[in-house]
Amino acid sequence: MDRNIFLILITTILLTGCSTGKEEFDKLCSENSGSRVLKSVDAKGYYWEFCKANCWFELVADGMIYVEFENKYEYSKYIPSKGFWKVEIVKKRHGVCDEKINKNYNSRALPEDKCFALTKIERPGSRYMYRKKQSELQLNNLAKSRILKTKYEVYDLEKKEVVSDRIDYLLDMRSGTTLDGGPFRCDFYSTKKIRDIGLIQATFEPQNYKTK
Repeated sequence: MDRNIFLILITTILLTGCSTGKEEFDKLCSENSGSRVLKSVDAKGYYWEFCKANCWFELVADGMIYVEFENKYEYSKYIPSKGFWKVEIVKKRHGVCDEKINKNYNSRALPEDKCFALTKIERPGSRYMYRKKQSELQLNNLAKSRILKTKYEVYDLEKKEVVSDRIDYLLDMRSGTTLDGGPFRCDFYSTKKIRDIGLIQATFEPQNYKTK
């Protein structure tokens, strides 16, 4: 093999191997990340497909009245059994308020005459679903860095269309030799600083004040 060609190959391998994925990450963040709201909708609540715990904590801040979700665990601190559940902000009255949820919730923003009610449901009845899709880009380098893509969507189940979405990336270099390997979000590490807006707040018209 020609000496010059050999040196070029070695240099290419070294440069590729030493890459930590920062350049690829910054390009993805600059070109693809961020939020978009295709249309605002008027709804009292939604089905949170990927919620694992305490789904109701954001209800007041998001301006919503209820959230539906699935509890997949035999034991949960607040939810008594597996299955689909609905947590709703309601008018305080005897026998309606869920003691565990209301006791542990930070109620600084919840009106004094309101509380959380917990109801077991057969299946979600919401028109809108909050969901996420994740994928991974494995980089070809010695550091074994990877880029994780997460796409959040508010999806209209009736019209079968996306109402709003947000794309974010994570750069994970922890398997490499860097001292601070992340993971890094686009709005933290990338040269493109993205305002992290709440997709639910941006999509839905506030409903709390309509609660009867």
